[in-house]
Amino acid sequence: MRAFRVVLRVGVLLCLAAAAVILVAQSGEYPGRTAAGLRVAATEPLPLALLAWLDLAALHARGARWLRVAAVVANLALFAVTVPDARAGAPPVSLALPVVAALMAIGAAGVAWAGGARRTRGLDER
Repeated sequence: MRAFRVVLRVGVLLCLAAAAVILVAQSGEYPGRTAAGLRVAATEPLPLALLAWLDLAALHARGARWLRVAAVVANLALFAVTVPDARAGAPPVSLALPVVAALMAIGAAGVAWAGGARRTRGLDER
């Protein structure tokens, strides 16, 4: 199921892009070396980056079905947390995060259902 792998990769890239946008947007108001800046960085962009890492690990892990299931659950949790913030007049990142979470959840569920990492002579399936 190559399509699920592509959807998951696109979702991971969009998640990392959203984390970078949030970090840059918040760095003007909360400088990074202050207590407030560290708190904002740890609660907003860092969880997105860790989730992207989890999805990549689930994509490339061999035989770790629990990792793929954990990625699906984490993506669904992100979707559930971000949907209430997506309303009229919300910042563009707040509108994009539920879409990104849905992409990653669909991709991770498809990869988990299809059996995870498939490799042929060290290369991903083509």
